Amino acid sequence: MLRHNEIAVGFALASVFWVLVMVLSSDPSATYQICETNQYGKDNCSPHHLLYVVFWYGGYVFNASTITALATAVIGYFTYTLYTTSTEQARLTRESIDLANAEFISSHRPKIVVYGLSFFGAAAERGDPDEPIRVAFRFVNSGESRARIRQIGTKLVHLFKPTMPSEINFEVAQIDPPLEVQTSRHGFRLTADRINQEEFIFNGGITGYSLVCVGFIVYMDDNDIDRQMGFCRRYDEDGARWIVMDEPEYEYSY
Repeated sequence: MLRHNEIAVGFALASVFWVLVMVLSSDPSATYQICETNQYGKDNCSPHHLLYVVFWYGGYVFNASTITALATAVIGYFTYTLYTTSTEQARLTRESIDLANAEFISSHRPKIVVYGLSFFGAAAERGDPDEPIRVAFRFVNSGESRARIRQIGTKLVHLFKPTMPSEINFEVAQIDPPLEVQTSRHGFRLTADRINQEEFIFNGGITGYSLVCVGFIVYMDDNDIDRQMGFCRRYDEDGARWIVMDEPEYEYSY
Protein backbone atom coordinates (compact mmCIF):
# COMPACT_ATOMS: atom_id res chain seq x y z
CA MET A 1 0.00 0.00 0.00
CA LEU A 2 1.11 3.56 -0.66
CA ARG A 3 2.36 5.49 2.30
CA HIS A 4 0.51 8.61 3.42
CA ASN A 5 3.19 11.01 2.17
CA GLU A 6 3.17 9.43 -1.30
CA ILE A 7 -0.62 9.86 -1.50
CA ALA A 8 -0.27 13.49 -0.42
CA VAL A 9 2.41 14.19 -3.06
CA GLY A 10 0.30 12.59 -5.79
CA PHE A 11 -2.77 14.56 -4.75
CA ALA A 12 -0.75 17.79 -4.70
CA LEU A 13 0.66 17.21 -8.20
CA ALA A 14 -2.80 16.41 -9.56
CA SER A 15 -4.18 19.54 -7.94
CA VAL A 16 -1.44 21.72 -9.43
CA PHE A 17 -2.07 20.22 -12.85
CA TRP A 18 -5.81 20.89 -12.78
CA VAL A 19 -5.31 24.39 -11.37
CA LEU A 20 -2.92 25.12 -14.24
CA VAL A 21 -5.42 23.78 -16.77
CA MET A 22 -8.24 25.84 -15.28
CA VAL A 23 -6.15 29.01 -15.20
CA LEU A 24 -5.00 28.62 -18.79
CA SER A 25 -8.49 27.72 -20.04
CA SER A 26 -10.02 30.77 -18.31
CA ASP A 27 -7.38 33.14 -19.70
CA PRO A 28 -8.43 34.26 -23.22
CA SER A 29 -5.04 35.87 -23.82
CA ALA A 30 -3.26 32.51 -23.55
CA THR A 31 -3.12 31.99 -27.31
CA TYR A 32 -0.52 30.82 -29.76
CA GLN A 33 -0.26 30.73 -33.56
CA ILE A 34 -0.39 27.41 -35.38
CA CYS A 35 0.88 27.62 -38.93
CA GLU A 36 0.37 25.00 -41.66
CA THR A 37 1.80 25.06 -45.18
CA ASN A 38 -0.81 24.74 -47.91
CA GLN A 39 -0.47 23.17 -51.34
CA TYR A 40 0.96 26.40 -52.77
CA GLY A 41 3.77 26.60 -50.25
CA LYS A 42 2.25 29.38 -48.24
CA ASP A 43 1.83 29.34 -44.47
CA ASN A 44 -1.67 29.70 -43.10
CA CYS A 45 -1.53 30.76 -39.46
CA SER A 46 -4.38 30.98 -37.02
CA PRO A 47 -4.45 31.69 -33.28
CA HIS A 48 -5.48 28.94 -30.88
CA HIS A 49 -5.72 28.59 -27.15
CA LEU A 50 -2.49 27.52 -25.50
CA LEU A 51 -3.97 24.25 -24.25
CA TYR A 52 -5.06 23.37 -27.80
CA VAL A 53 -1.54 24.14 -29.03
CA VAL A 54 -0.01 21.87 -26.38
CA PHE A 55 -2.22 18.95 -27.38
CA TRP A 56 -1.68 19.74 -31.04
CA TYR A 57 2.10 19.44 -30.86
CA GLY A 58 1.76 16.59 -28.42
CA GLY A 59 0.17 14.62 -31.22
CA TYR A 60 3.46 14.74 -33.12
CA VAL A 61 5.37 13.33 -30.15
CA PHE A 62 2.81 10.81 -28.89
CA ASN A 63 1.99 9.16 -32.21
CA ALA A 64 1.33 5.44 -32.79
CA SER A 65 5.02 4.53 -33.07
CA THR A 66 5.91 6.41 -29.90
CA ILE A 67 3.06 4.84 -27.98
CA THR A 68 4.06 1.37 -29.22
CA ALA A 69 7.68 1.93 -28.19
CA LEU A 70 6.59 3.26 -24.82
CA ALA A 71 4.25 0.29 -24.27
CA THR A 72 7.06 -2.10 -25.23
CA ALA A 73 9.39 -0.42 -22.71
CA VAL A 74 6.74 -0.63 -20.00
CA ILE A 75 6.13 -4.33 -20.73
CA GLY A 76 9.88 -4.95 -20.68
CA TYR A 77 10.23 -3.18 -17.36
CA PHE A 78 7.30 -5.13 -15.96
CA THR A 79 8.84 -8.41 -17.17
CA TYR A 80 12.19 -7.54 -15.58
CA THR A 81 10.47 -6.57 -12.33
CA LEU A 82 8.55 -9.86 -12.34
CA TYR A 83 11.80 -11.78 -12.96
CA THR A 84 13.67 -10.07 -10.12
CA THR A 85 10.71 -10.54 -7.79
CA SER A 86 10.47 -14.25 -8.66
CA THR A 87 14.23 -14.70 -8.19
CA GLU A 88 14.16 -12.98 -4.82
CA GLN A 89 11.14 -15.03 -3.77
CA ALA A 90 12.94 -18.25 -4.77
CA ARG A 91 16.02 -17.19 -2.80
CA LEU A 92 13.94 -16.44 0.28
CA THR A 93 12.16 -19.79 -0.08
CA ARG A 94 15.48 -21.64 -0.29
CA GLU A 95 16.79 -19.79 2.74
CA SER A 96 13.61 -20.63 4.65
CA ILE A 97 13.94 -24.33 3.75
CA ASP A 98 17.65 -24.38 4.67
CA LEU A 99 16.90 -22.69 7.99
CA ALA A 100 14.13 -25.20 8.73
CA ASN A 101 16.49 -28.10 7.90
CA ALA A 102 19.23 -26.64 10.10
CA GLU A 103 16.81 -26.18 12.99
CA PHE A 104 15.53 -29.73 12.53
CA ILE A 105 19.05 -31.18 12.62
CA SER A 106 19.93 -29.08 15.68
CA SER A 107 16.91 -30.38 17.57
CA HIS A 108 17.30 -33.94 16.21
CA ARG A 109 21.06 -34.25 16.46
CA PRO A 110 23.08 -37.45 16.11
CA LYS A 111 24.58 -38.98 19.24
CA ILE A 112 27.39 -41.55 19.28
CA VAL A 113 27.51 -43.95 22.23
CA VAL A 114 30.26 -46.51 22.97
CA TYR A 115 29.52 -49.95 24.39
CA GLY A 116 30.65 -53.61 24.37
CA LEU A 117 34.35 -53.29 25.25
CA SER A 118 36.28 -56.57 25.17
CA PHE A 119 39.81 -57.93 24.75
CA PHE A 120 40.66 -58.75 21.15
CA GLY A 121 43.44 -60.65 19.39
CA ALA A 122 45.32 -63.92 19.45
CA ALA A 123 46.10 -63.58 23.16
CA ALA A 124 42.45 -63.12 24.04
CA GLU A 125 41.30 -65.90 21.71
CA ARG A 126 43.95 -68.54 22.55
CA GLY A 127 45.10 -67.36 25.97
CA ASP A 128 48.70 -66.96 24.83
CA PRO A 129 50.42 -64.74 27.45
CA ASP A 130 53.25 -63.85 25.08
CA GLU A 131 50.94 -62.08 22.65
CA PRO A 132 50.00 -58.42 23.23
CA ILE A 133 46.31 -57.71 23.23
CA ARG A 134 44.09 -54.89 22.03
CA VAL A 135 40.67 -53.73 23.17
CA ALA A 136 37.67 -53.81 20.85
CA PHE A 137 34.62 -51.63 21.28
CA ARG A 138 31.40 -50.92 19.45
CA PHE A 139 29.57 -47.68 18.92
CA VAL A 140 26.03 -46.82 17.90
CA ASN A 141 24.29 -43.68 16.67
CA SER A 142 21.48 -43.35 19.21
CA GLY A 143 20.46 -39.93 17.88
CA GLU A 144 17.81 -38.95 15.35
CA SER A 145 19.94 -37.95 12.34
CA ARG A 146 23.04 -39.05 10.46
CA ALA A 147 26.52 -38.79 11.99
CA ARG A 148 29.78 -38.62 10.02
CA ILE A 149 32.69 -39.86 12.09
CA ARG A 150 35.98 -38.23 11.16
CA GLN A 151 38.32 -38.90 14.10
CA ILE A 152 38.75 -41.61 16.77
CA GLY A 153 41.35 -41.43 19.53
CA THR A 154 42.07 -44.20 22.05
CA LYS A 155 44.60 -45.04 24.74
CA LEU A 156 45.19 -47.96 27.11
CA VAL A 157 46.42 -46.76 30.49
CA HIS A 158 47.97 -48.73 33.37
CA LEU A 159 46.48 -46.78 36.27
CA PHE A 160 47.87 -47.00 39.81
CA LYS A 161 45.75 -44.26 41.38
CA PRO A 162 42.02 -43.47 41.62
CA THR A 163 42.08 -40.66 39.06
CA MET A 164 43.21 -40.41 35.45
CA PRO A 165 46.30 -38.35 34.54
CA SER A 166 45.58 -34.78 33.38
CA GLU A 167 47.28 -35.27 29.99
CA ILE A 168 46.86 -38.32 27.78
CA ASN A 169 48.66 -38.83 24.48
CA PHE A 170 45.94 -40.46 22.44
CA GLU A 171 46.57 -42.67 19.43
CA VAL A 172 44.43 -40.75 16.93
CA ALA A 173 43.05 -42.17 13.69
CA GLN A 174 41.88 -39.67 11.05
CA ILE A 175 38.97 -41.01 8.99
CA ASP A 176 38.87 -39.54 5.50
CA PRO A 177 36.34 -39.56 3.99
CA PRO A 178 34.24 -39.51 7.15
CA LEU A 179 32.41 -42.69 8.09
CA GLU A 180 28.65 -42.24 7.77
CA VAL A 181 26.58 -43.79 10.54
CA GLN A 182 22.83 -43.57 10.13
CA THR A 183 20.56 -43.44 13.15
CA SER A 184 20.39 -46.75 15.06
CA ARG A 185 23.34 -48.13 13.06
CA HIS A 186 26.39 -49.69 14.73
CA GLY A 187 30.14 -49.67 14.13
CA PHE A 188 33.21 -51.58 15.35
CA ARG A 189 36.66 -50.32 16.31
CA LEU A 190 39.93 -51.48 17.91
CA THR A 191 42.32 -49.49 20.07
CA ALA A 192 45.38 -48.44 18.10
CA ASP A 193 47.84 -49.41 20.85
CA ARG A 194 48.32 -52.79 22.52
CA ILE A 195 49.16 -53.86 26.06
CA ASN A 196 51.68 -56.41 27.21
CA GLN A 197 49.67 -59.22 28.71
CA GLU A 198 52.40 -60.27 31.13
CA GLU A 199 52.53 -56.74 32.56
CA PHE A 200 48.77 -56.70 32.85
CA ILE A 201 48.72 -60.01 34.72
CA PHE A 202 51.61 -58.96 36.96
CA ASN A 203 50.08 -55.59 37.85
CA GLY A 204 46.79 -57.27 38.60
CA GLY A 205 48.08 -58.29 42.02
CA ILE A 206 48.96 -54.73 43.01
CA THR A 207 46.45 -52.93 45.17
CA GLY A 208 44.84 -49.97 43.41
CA TYR A 209 45.91 -51.06 39.90
CA SER A 210 43.44 -50.75 37.00
CA LEU A 211 43.66 -51.19 33.25
CA VAL A 212 41.74 -48.32 31.69
CA CYS A 213 40.59 -47.80 28.11
CA VAL A 214 39.97 -44.11 27.42
CA GLY A 215 38.99 -42.55 24.13
CA PHE A 216 36.99 -40.02 22.15
CA ILE A 217 35.07 -39.85 18.87
CA VAL A 218 34.71 -36.66 16.82
CA TYR A 219 31.82 -36.60 14.38
CA MET A 220 29.81 -34.08 12.35
CA ASP A 221 26.09 -33.60 11.94
CA ASP A 222 24.47 -32.58 8.65
CA ASN A 223 24.99 -28.92 9.57
CA ASP A 224 28.75 -29.66 9.42
CA ILE A 225 29.02 -28.88 13.14
CA ASP A 226 31.69 -30.87 14.98
CA ARG A 227 30.50 -32.88 17.97
CA GLN A 228 32.48 -35.06 20.31
CA MET A 229 31.90 -37.82 22.83
CA GLY A 230 34.37 -39.28 25.31
CA PHE A 231 34.48 -42.54 27.21
CA CYS A 232 36.61 -44.00 30.01
CA ARG A 233 36.17 -47.63 31.07
CA ARG A 234 38.03 -49.64 33.73
CA TYR A 235 38.50 -53.38 33.50
CA ASP A 236 36.95 -55.14 36.49
CA GLU A 237 38.80 -58.42 37.02
CA ASP A 238 36.28 -59.75 39.51
CA GLY A 239 33.41 -59.42 37.06
CA ALA A 240 35.61 -59.83 33.94
CA ARG A 241 33.98 -56.80 32.35
CA TRP A 242 34.59 -53.16 31.51
CA ILE A 243 32.78 -50.68 33.73
CA VAL A 244 32.36 -46.91 33.73
CA MET A 245 34.81 -44.95 35.91
CA ASP A 246 33.35 -43.34 39.01
CA GLU A 247 34.19 -39.79 37.86
CA PRO A 248 31.28 -38.48 35.68
CA GLU A 249 33.44 -36.02 33.70
CA TYR A 250 35.29 -38.91 32.03
CA GLU A 251 32.14 -39.77 30.07
CA TYR A 252 30.81 -36.79 28.09
CA SER A 253 28.95 -35.85 24.93
CA TYR A 254 28.52 -32.39 23.37
